[in-house]
Amino acid sequence: MFAKELDVNLAVLDSKYNALGNIIVANDNGALVSPLIPYRLKKIISDVLDVETSTITIGRFSYIGSLIVANNDKGLVAPVVKEDERLLIEDILNIKVNEGTVNGGTEFIKLGLVVNDFGVVVGEDTTGAELMNISMTFEGGLQWGRIESRD
Repeated sequence: MFAKELDVNLAVLDSKYNALGNIIVANDNGALVSPLIPYRLKKIISDVLDVETSTITIGRFSYIGSLIVANNDKGLVAPVVKEDERLLIEDILNIKVNEGTVNGGTEFIKLGLVVNDFGVVVGEDTTGAELMNISMTFEGGLQWGRIESRD
């Protein structure tokens, strides 16, 4: 099927980076991009998603997409986040953000957490305290799942 038939905006980003999810965070309200993204690509992202886009680091790290997971209502960000970064995240994505880790202390949230507006999936090494924090962050009628490693 073609994007036009599905009524989906689509763009090809000509970039030397091949894991764009590690340097872009987006929801229906806004997008955050790493300083590694050149302005011309930032403009394409903004136009295609039809949202405000802002450049940010999280705790001075460029790989922002690995340090925050968000849906259209809430977000979980690594504890390295600075207050001004947190405020920008909340403003651009129009969400509330909590700090936390996954998989027994990993600050790279995306390694062990997948969320959307309907559900949450966590890594199998996520501790009880982390699960409680994730649960409080993404409260509501979400479905839960746990990723287990294959041996």
